Amino acid sequence: MIGNFVANEQIVEIILKEVEKLFKNKGSIIAVSGATGFGKSLMISELIQHFAESDKFIVTFAEGHSPVGNMNIGNLQPLYIFQQVLDNLIKDSANISTKKKQLAIQIGLNALSAVPILGEALYFYKETKRDIEKYATGGKFNQQSQETLKKITEYTKKKPLVILIDDMHFADAESVKALDEYFLKITQHLPILIIFTYKQEFLDTNIGPMHSFIKNSAINNSIIDIELAYIKLKDVYTLAKIHFKNYIKNDEFEEWIFEHSYGNPGICSEYLRYFSENSPFDINGNLITNFKGNEFLPASVQQVFSQHIANLNEEDKNILSICSAEGIEFSAALVSRLLNMDILTTIKRLRSIQQKTGFIKSLGASNTYYGIKTTKYKFTQTFYHSFFKDLLEFEENASIHGQIKHFLKEIFDNSKSEDLKEQLAPYIAAHSSASGDSQTTNEMLLITAEAARKAGNDELIKSVFSGITDLQNTEIQELDDTSKNFIEKLKNSLNSDEKSESKDGNGISADTLLDNSIVDFQMIRKVIVNEFNNGNIDIALDKAEKYYVEQKSNLTSIQIAQLDCLIAKCLMSNDQIDKAVNFLNEAESYINETPDLFTSFIVFNSLAQLKFLQNSISSADNYLGKAVKTAMYLPQELKLMALANLSILTKKQNFSKAEQFKSAVQKLSKDLKFKKFQKEFEQIYANT
Repeated sequence: MIGNFVANEQIVEIILKEVEKLFKNKGSIIAVSGATGFGKSLMISELIQHFAESDKFIVTFAEGHSPVGNMNIGNLQPLYIFQQVLDNLIKDSANISTKKKQLAIQIGLNALSAVPILGEALYFYKETKRDIEKYATGGKFNQQSQETLKKITEYTKKKPLVILIDDMHFADAESVKALDEYFLKITQHLPILIIFTYKQEFLDTNIGPMHSFIKNSAINNSIIDIELAYIKLKDVYTLAKIHFKNYIKNDEFEEWIFEHSYGNPGICSEYLRYFSENSPFDINGNLITNFKGNEFLPASVQQVFSQHIANLNEEDKNILSICSAEGIEFSAALVSRLLNMDILTTIKRLRSIQQKTGFIKSLGASNTYYGIKTTKYKFTQTFYHSFFKDLLEFEENASIHGQIKHFLKEIFDNSKSEDLKEQLAPYIAAHSSASGDSQTTNEMLLITAEAARKAGNDELIKSVFSGITDLQNTEIQELDDTSKNFIEKLKNSLNSDEKSESKDGNGISADTLLDNSIVDFQMIRKVIVNEFNNGNIDIALDKAEKYYVEQKSNLTSIQIAQLDCLIAKCLMSNDQIDKAVNFLNEAESYINETPDLFTSFIVFNSLAQLKFLQNSISSADNYLGKAVKTAMYLPQELKLMALANLSILTKKQNFSKAEQFKSAVQKLSKDLKFKKFQKEFEQIYANT
């Protein structure tokens, strides 16, 4: 028997049947729906315990991100669900340092390996396993989701994999798309069982990707969709035996519980829990006289809960209310800050409340929560979270969200990691919105949108724009120049996406890419880069030039500029310097017309290499200087590349200046834990 599935024993039979398929290299997806209180989270917990106790499976867990304030933050975190899956697999499989763990969970699509740099440093991105593709203008998350599945699939080489996901109704659009993409591969040849829970009522009121996925799955009969059942009268007896030691069957008591719970398992358990603490039975196990007519019996589950609340003092109620403002999940570090209490005292208070009430539970330490290591907690029921959240007056709620915003903004401002800033931006936006700070809300949403624009994630851009207050009207005048530029870029990105929607290629193999007029730019770019990295310069050049001729009229100016750089890189590798000049001149003209940080970085690096090959060292130094300045607004890895190129190119002309750049490279390499890159860089530098 798997866990305690009262009234839902058929789920166990279905799961066991699907488990057997895993040993035949065939997986499946099981969706379990149920209203609040029907035991979805309990079911996931029971399954985690069951599979973890067996040595036949690898089991991992993820959950949808519940709203923060009034903002559905899950929509702002692409592939959040499956990044959690991958992160947890890595954490469970190896005891590695936090930094290495952060590197390991990245996808490593290597799209930027075409950035012209010197010597063997070209392979820098491959070796560091960084997910640079997400920064690429026009990038497609379809590629990232496929790479994610590839990483997850590696674990099935050891044992069948069971993935358990709670609250899938909160999932972002990219996680839902990934689930859809994975289905065919899983059912055909991968020993992966995915079981996820969702609330149908949430999907009905929040029409989106998950709603469509469930609807289409029902039409196509593609996944196993189960609805948790209401309990029956006979099930109350089973539950009563769990809550009462030596329980003697009592029809009158069970009928009362059944009538007042309306068949909802969660409400039934709340009542039984109440009576286990306030027993209606005498020492012989008999029900007290006139039980049903007793005026002191709670008439509703709210009254039952109020009885539990009575066991808390005002300070504990206040602590839980403050915790609820952060969300269903909350962190010891943040609660400690809000309470102005040291962290150890805070954890002791939370542990006391947990043991006394069961309203919250510890999820253990997390290395990735807001970029700091802290203990995470969670309200055990949505009802508990809502209750304490509603205790806050409007002014209290706004003030607490404001404090949370300031706490997270401090981490944001002090961080040098662009990844962490992008991770924090949605949280800061949500808490800023709840506190009434629309300016910070918009600033953080713009950062999220800019990251989405670089990744080519139009769905996320649209989600972000829906949360920006009157951005198209008067408030835009109050934003700084950087934010205004972001807005213009985002508008252009959306317009260009709409223009090129019909060109996206799906399921096209690398061998037939150039024969299809709807080929996706990102896919062909990856093909060209792979050929170049494998030393097939002529093949890479042929494909790039052919694509340039056939598709140039259908490409955006930014895509043309990137393609120009790819062609120029190939030409320079073949010593065809004069031909490379024309392409790079065109690329430079395009970035002057349509500024784009990432593409500008590529173009400046390409021009620097060109000038270096032409022995125009001062011009090369000038372009590399521009590349470095541009990289200041891009991920640390790109800054590192620009500094490395700059130090190598300036060594012979200005040794002391080159040494300063070299020191900067060594320091940044050390901070990023890129030992292999640092070693190769030092070898190239020494031989220059």
